[in-house]
Amino acid sequence: MGRIISKKQIRFYMGYSNRKTFNSHLESSGVKGKLPDFFWSKKTFFEEEIQVLEQIFNLKFLNN
Repeated sequence: MGRIISKKQIRFYMGYSNRKTFNSHLESSGVKGKLPDFFWSKKTFFEEEIQVLEQIFNLKFLNN
């Protein structure tokens, strides 16, 4: 079974306690335009989606 991670876990992993500061970071860092549509429409991500997000954020999300 592959990894499963929530958007909230990604946000906390990156050090942002709330959506507003996280979304501001995405805009100011230029990452927002690189994110695929599934990022905005889903709350939970699976292995294939996690791999895409890891490349975009340049981070490795561990399975909790």
